[in-house]
Amino acid sequence: MGTVDIISFLIMGLIFVIPFWAMCGKTGIMPVLSLIAFVPFFGILIVLAILAFAPWPNASVRKG
Repeated sequence: MGTVDIISFLIMGLIFVIPFWAMCGKTGIMPVLSLIAFVPFFGILIVLAILAFAPWPNASVRKG
């Protein structure tokens, strides 16, 4: 693994981590959990699953 690979891994990770950090903050989840996106293969899917099933504060709840 060369220097170029490490730099490209960090850049691609930041492309996902920065938006996930903002979304986690808006849902009330600790934004540090967005760093899971750096885990190879399944990290992004795990963060998306956390965000998908977390209650969003401005989501309207339908009853009935």
